[in-house]
Amino acid sequence: MEMVKINDDVYAYINEPGTWFRGNSGFINGKRMGMVIDSLATREMTDKYIKEISKISNVPVRIVVNTHAHGDHAWTNYMFENAINIAQANYLEAINDQTEKLYLKYFPELDFSTSKYSVPDITVTHGISLYIDEKEIKVMHLPNAHTTCDLIAYIPDDKIVFTGDILFSRPCTPFAMTGSIRGNIMALEFLKSLRASVYVPGHGPISYKTDNIDAAIKYLKFVQSSAMKIFNSGENFIEASKSIDLGEYKSWLNPERIIGNLARAYMEINNNETMINEDQIIEAMMDYKNNFDNK
Repeated sequence: MEMVKINDDVYAYINEPGTWFRGNSGFINGKRMGMVIDSLATREMTDKYIKEISKISNVPVRIVVNTHAHGDHAWTNYMFENAINIAQANYLEAINDQTEKLYLKYFPELDFSTSKYSVPDITVTHGISLYIDEKEIKVMHLPNAHTTCDLIAYIPDDKIVFTGDILFSRPCTPFAMTGSIRGNIMALEFLKSLRASVYVPGHGPISYKTDNIDAAIKYLKFVQSSAMKIFNSGENFIEASKSIDLGEYKSWLNPERIIGNLARAYMEINNNETMINEDQIIEAMMDYKNNFDNK
């Protein structure tokens, strides 16, 4: 994990890429207070993060914004004790979704015993403008992309965007199983339209150009076309998805995410949200991961 200084006031905390439950975070330093964009998955990770923040700032963190409701971006909000927590309105429904808990048995090396959701203090529907000193941070909802409750944090004066998991930066494989492949593509196009100088992704290295956005769009369109092939073939979805040739994406980290992404794209083609069992999808992803790792 590394604290990266973007400018005098804005920092990105970049976690190890390509591993589940290790998301990035952001810190904005002000004269009176600081703001964190996403907490981390475990107490151990966040203890280290708070120590890194204390090296660069002596003001309290008063605001925590969650870019979405996945645990690796939200499970330790409670550790910023005096902060107001802001999330998108659909966050409340998302934290009651049991899907994420299905992963926990596959990652015994991580201690989730102190990982827990907390109810946000404020929820926003479309967005809100926040200010750290005179610096405006536009918090905006991009609907149904990585999840149903995605927020980005855009700093217009600095041309910096914290994208959450709408953007997975290479070599990280994008993941939109609990959102929308179509919506994620649209959200990435919107990120491009901001013409920012710095994009801090939810996972992976910082992007100083839009090439990682272009790569993510290209990958998600590959997912769409592959899902259509499975649909037209009439094959069993799970078995067919395991045999998809990843081509240029074979070297990207977490290739097993192709299963979850294909499932979402397949459901969008069928316009049926419940046709594929989530337990089966996650089990298939982990089987794919184990087989891929052992090759």
